[in-house]
Amino acid sequence: MWGECQRNMSLYPSSFDPVADAYFAAWRAVYDAAHPEEWTRDAFARQATARAAFREAAEVLKAAAEPGNPEIWHAAAHAAEYADRDDEAALRWERKAAAAGLPAAMVNLALALRREEAHNAEAIQWLERAAALGFARAMTFMGFAYRDGHGVAEDFPTAAAWFRRAVEAGDSHALVLLGRLLALLMDRHEEGLSILLKAAEAGHRDAFVFLADLYADRHSPVHDPVEALKWYHRVAETGGPGSAARAMLELSNRYRDGIGTPPNRAKAREWLVQHAENLLQGSPGQRKAEQALAKFDAELF
Repeated sequence: MWGECQRNMSLYPSSFDPVADAYFAAWRAVYDAAHPEEWTRDAFARQATARAAFREAAEVLKAAAEPGNPEIWHAAAHAAEYADRDDEAALRWERKAAAAGLPAAMVNLALALRREEAHNAEAIQWLERAAALGFARAMTFMGFAYRDGHGVAEDFPTAAAWFRRAVEAGDSHALVLLGRLLALLMDRHEEGLSILLKAAEAGHRDAFVFLADLYADRHSPVHDPVEALKWYHRVAETGGPGSAARAMLELSNRYRDGIGTPPNRAKAREWLVQHAENLLQGSPGQRKAEQALAKFDAELF
């Protein structure tokens, strides 16, 4: 989970330094170009242009790095890892920026150190130092640490307290993490549900997924097939490719079996078709979906 959240939370880094911020902007363009809605000739051209601009921005950054400042050093660590594929250099630059007091560098250094279990204690120290400076992202990762027992003893109440602090410090996405922790791991379903609803109101799409699954769970005290159907619709309409495709399959099954809605085989088929279309062309998942569609059609006759 740490690695997944590190990727999610570092897709759009930024800086107060103009050179560093230009570098991060180029990185964001590379990431966006690598995830087009459809792979077309223009999409490949945009990807090549973005990569060329990123390489140029990385060279400008390197020229400014040595006499620079912590913001530049932090960006240089990112460039070392993603442009040069040099993890050792990345660690040196990040440690230099962290030692100079940059909270973002402290968090990234902690995440890099956690790749080896022997460095877990130092990683926690850097996170605590960044959190003491009021850096919300550090508080979020402290929540992960206590939730998952990484570098500290597993402690759900303490994890919840860190997620709450992160929310108060400005990380509204920590609402999703807090709600999920309360509902799924601490059996505080009503409280978790309330917090997930707040996260959904704030526009966090992964809250839609957790709400749908929480309402769909027959063992949950808040089980509500009608609400589950509503939230699966929200996920299908707004979620990422993976979550949307799964929601479409759920909707197909629910319309087929009349769960939370009167049975409607026409709608069930429509959602099954959309599910297949949202999977990677030629992938095992898509082939399985097409087989399910063929079976569905055969049952009609």
